[in-house]
Amino acid sequence: MKLPEKVITFVDEVKGEVSFNTKEFADFVILKADGVPTYYLANVIDDALQQVNYVIRGEEHLSNTPKQIVIYEALGFMPPKFAHLPLIMNPNGKKMSKRDTNIGCILVYQFKEAGFLPQAILNFIALVGRNPGTNQDVFTLDGLVEAFGMDRVQKANAVYDFQRALRFNGEYIKAMSDEAFVDAVQTYLREYG
Repeated sequence: MKLPEKVITFVDEVKGEVSFNTKEFADFVILKADGVPTYYLANVIDDALQQVNYVIRGEEHLSNTPKQIVIYEALGFMPPKFAHLPLIMNPNGKKMSKRDTNIGCILVYQFKEAGFLPQAILNFIALVGRNPGTNQDVFTLDGLVEAFGMDRVQKANAVYDFQRALRFNGEYIKAMSDEAFVDAVQTYLREYG
Protein backbone atom coordinates (compact mmCIF):
# COMPACT_ATOMS: atom_id res chain seq x y z
CA MET A 1 0.00 0.00 0.00
CA LYS A 2 1.57 3.21 -1.10
CA LEU A 3 0.84 5.85 1.48
CA PRO A 4 -0.23 9.28 0.30
CA GLU A 5 1.75 12.12 1.83
CA LYS A 6 -0.67 13.74 4.25
CA VAL A 7 -1.59 14.16 7.88
CA ILE A 8 -4.29 11.77 9.04
CA THR A 9 -6.35 13.14 11.91
CA PHE A 10 -9.10 11.31 13.73
CA VAL A 11 -10.88 11.63 17.05
CA ASP A 12 -10.07 8.77 19.37
CA GLU A 13 -12.89 8.30 21.89
CA VAL A 14 -10.32 8.01 24.73
CA LYS A 15 -7.27 9.96 23.59
CA GLY A 16 -9.07 12.83 21.85
CA GLU A 17 -7.83 14.23 18.55
CA VAL A 18 -4.86 12.27 17.24
CA SER A 19 -2.76 13.09 14.18
CA PHE A 20 -0.19 11.07 12.28
CA ASN A 21 1.91 12.26 9.38
CA THR A 22 2.16 9.44 6.84
CA LYS A 23 5.82 10.41 6.35
CA GLU A 24 6.38 8.66 9.70
CA PHE A 25 5.45 5.32 8.11
CA ALA A 26 6.86 3.30 5.27
CA ASP A 27 4.60 1.91 2.57
CA PHE A 28 3.34 -1.44 3.84
CA VAL A 29 2.34 -4.86 2.59
CA ILE A 30 -1.39 -5.61 2.47
CA LEU A 31 -1.21 -8.89 0.53
CA LYS A 32 1.47 -11.51 1.11
CA ALA A 33 3.22 -13.28 -1.78
CA ASP A 34 1.02 -16.35 -1.21
CA GLY A 35 -2.12 -14.23 -1.65
CA VAL A 36 -3.03 -14.11 2.03
CA PRO A 37 -4.07 -10.63 3.20
CA THR A 38 -2.15 -9.09 6.08
CA TYR A 39 -3.73 -7.94 9.34
CA TYR A 40 -4.23 -4.42 8.02
CA LEU A 41 -6.26 -5.38 4.95
CA ALA A 42 -8.11 -8.33 6.50
CA ASN A 43 -9.14 -6.27 9.50
CA VAL A 44 -10.51 -3.40 7.41
CA ILE A 45 -12.41 -5.68 5.01
CA ASP A 46 -13.83 -7.75 7.86
CA ASP A 47 -15.00 -4.69 9.82
CA ALA A 48 -16.43 -2.98 6.72
CA LEU A 49 -18.38 -6.04 5.57
CA GLN A 50 -19.74 -6.60 9.07
CA GLN A 51 -20.66 -2.91 9.29
CA VAL A 52 -18.58 -2.42 12.43
CA ASN A 53 -18.95 1.19 13.46
CA TYR A 54 -16.95 1.23 16.70
CA VAL A 55 -13.54 -0.34 17.28
CA ILE A 56 -12.39 -0.58 20.89
CA ARG A 57 -8.92 -2.01 21.32
CA GLY A 58 -5.68 -1.61 23.22
CA GLU A 59 -3.46 1.44 22.96
CA GLU A 60 -0.73 -0.64 21.32
CA HIS A 61 -2.88 -0.58 18.14
CA LEU A 62 -3.08 3.21 17.98
CA SER A 63 -0.27 3.38 15.40
CA ASN A 64 -2.15 0.87 13.19
CA THR A 65 -5.10 3.22 12.88
CA PRO A 66 -3.73 5.67 10.27
CA LYS A 67 -2.73 2.76 8.02
CA GLN A 68 -6.19 1.28 8.36
CA ILE A 69 -7.84 4.64 7.68
CA VAL A 70 -5.85 4.88 4.42
CA ILE A 71 -7.17 1.44 3.41
CA TYR A 72 -10.76 2.34 4.39
CA GLU A 73 -10.56 5.47 2.26
CA ALA A 74 -8.89 3.68 -0.69
CA LEU A 75 -11.70 1.12 -0.74
CA GLY A 76 -14.45 3.72 -0.33
CA PHE A 77 -15.48 2.57 3.15
CA MET A 78 -16.35 4.91 6.01
CA PRO A 79 -13.87 4.38 8.87
CA PRO A 80 -15.45 3.44 12.20
CA LYS A 81 -15.01 5.35 15.43
CA PHE A 82 -11.91 4.27 17.34
CA ALA A 83 -11.23 4.04 21.06
CA HIS A 84 -7.81 2.95 22.27
CA LEU A 85 -7.78 1.75 25.87
CA PRO A 86 -4.78 2.34 28.12
CA LEU A 87 -2.39 -0.51 28.78
CA ILE A 88 -2.58 -2.44 32.02
CA MET A 89 0.72 -2.31 33.85
CA ASN A 90 1.89 -4.73 36.51
CA PRO A 91 2.76 -3.29 39.94
CA ASN A 92 6.39 -2.87 38.76
CA GLY A 93 5.29 -0.50 35.99
CA LYS A 94 5.88 -2.97 33.15
CA LYS A 95 3.24 -3.94 30.57
CA MET A 96 1.17 -6.74 32.04
CA SER A 97 1.67 -10.22 30.64
CA LYS A 98 0.37 -13.76 31.13
CA ARG A 99 3.83 -14.47 32.50
CA ASP A 100 3.19 -12.19 35.49
CA THR A 101 2.64 -15.07 37.88
CA ASN A 102 3.62 -13.41 41.15
CA ILE A 103 0.98 -10.66 41.31
CA GLY A 104 -2.15 -12.71 42.06
CA CYS A 105 -4.78 -14.03 39.72
CA ILE A 106 -4.66 -12.52 36.24
CA LEU A 107 -6.68 -14.93 34.11
CA VAL A 108 -10.41 -15.46 34.60
CA TYR A 109 -10.04 -19.18 35.27
CA GLN A 110 -7.48 -18.37 38.00
CA PHE A 111 -9.97 -16.09 39.72
CA LYS A 112 -12.62 -18.81 39.54
CA GLU A 113 -10.24 -21.46 40.90
CA ALA A 114 -9.30 -19.11 43.76
CA GLY A 115 -12.97 -18.84 44.78
CA PHE A 116 -13.80 -15.40 43.44
CA LEU A 117 -17.48 -14.75 42.84
CA PRO A 118 -18.38 -13.98 39.20
CA GLN A 119 -19.79 -10.55 40.07
CA ALA A 120 -16.55 -9.63 41.90
CA ILE A 121 -14.47 -10.64 38.87
CA LEU A 122 -16.72 -8.61 36.57
CA ASN A 123 -16.67 -5.57 38.87
CA PHE A 124 -12.88 -5.70 39.16
CA ILE A 125 -12.24 -6.08 35.42
CA ALA A 126 -14.80 -3.41 34.54
CA LEU A 127 -13.01 -0.82 36.66
CA VAL A 128 -9.40 -1.48 35.66
CA GLY A 129 -8.43 1.73 33.88
CA ARG A 130 -11.80 3.36 34.32
CA ASN A 131 -13.26 5.77 36.84
CA PRO A 132 -17.02 5.54 37.38
CA GLY A 133 -17.13 9.22 38.35
CA THR A 134 -18.14 8.65 41.97
CA ASN A 135 -16.59 7.27 45.14
CA GLN A 136 -18.63 4.10 44.67
CA ASP A 137 -16.67 1.19 43.25
CA VAL A 138 -18.81 -1.86 44.06
CA PHE A 139 -21.59 -2.19 41.48
CA THR A 140 -24.29 -4.52 40.31
CA LEU A 141 -24.17 -5.42 36.63
CA ASP A 142 -26.92 -2.89 35.93
CA GLY A 143 -24.97 -0.29 37.89
CA LEU A 144 -21.82 -0.97 35.86
CA VAL A 145 -23.77 -0.58 32.63
CA GLU A 146 -25.35 2.65 33.84
CA ALA A 147 -22.02 4.11 35.02
CA PHE A 148 -20.16 3.16 31.83
CA GLY A 149 -19.01 5.82 29.43
CA MET A 150 -15.96 6.11 27.19
CA ASP A 151 -15.41 9.52 28.78
CA ARG A 152 -14.68 7.69 32.04
CA VAL A 153 -11.81 5.64 30.60
CA GLN A 154 -8.56 7.09 31.88
CA LYS A 155 -5.97 8.22 29.37
CA ALA A 156 -3.00 7.08 31.46
CA ASN A 157 -2.02 3.44 31.78
CA ALA A 158 -3.80 1.47 34.48
CA VAL A 159 -1.96 -0.36 37.26
CA TYR A 160 -3.13 -3.87 38.12
CA ASP A 161 -4.13 -4.03 41.78
CA PHE A 162 -4.92 -7.56 42.95
CA GLN A 163 -5.63 -6.28 46.48
CA ARG A 164 -8.56 -4.36 45.02
CA ALA A 165 -9.88 -7.60 43.48
CA LEU A 166 -9.63 -9.29 46.89
CA ARG A 167 -11.54 -6.38 48.48
CA PHE A 168 -14.29 -6.59 45.84
CA ASN A 169 -14.66 -10.32 46.43
CA GLY A 170 -14.90 -9.72 50.18
CA GLU A 171 -17.59 -7.08 49.68
CA TYR A 172 -19.69 -9.42 47.55
CA ILE A 173 -19.26 -12.29 50.02
CA LYS A 174 -20.31 -10.06 52.95
CA ALA A 175 -23.44 -9.03 51.04
CA MET A 176 -24.55 -12.64 50.50
CA SER A 177 -27.25 -14.24 52.58
CA ASP A 178 -26.16 -17.22 54.67
CA GLU A 179 -28.01 -19.57 52.33
CA ALA A 180 -26.40 -18.09 49.21
CA PHE A 181 -22.97 -18.30 50.85
CA VAL A 182 -23.46 -21.98 51.74
CA ASP A 183 -24.65 -22.71 48.18
CA ALA A 184 -21.63 -20.91 46.71
CA VAL A 185 -19.20 -22.78 48.98
CA GLN A 186 -20.81 -26.13 48.14
CA THR A 187 -20.69 -25.38 44.42
CA TYR A 188 -17.04 -24.34 44.71
CA LEU A 189 -16.11 -27.50 46.63
CA ARG A 190 -17.90 -29.74 44.12
CA GLU A 191 -16.08 -28.06 41.24
CA TYR A 192 -12.63 -27.51 42.74
CA GLY A 193 -12.80 -29.62 45.98
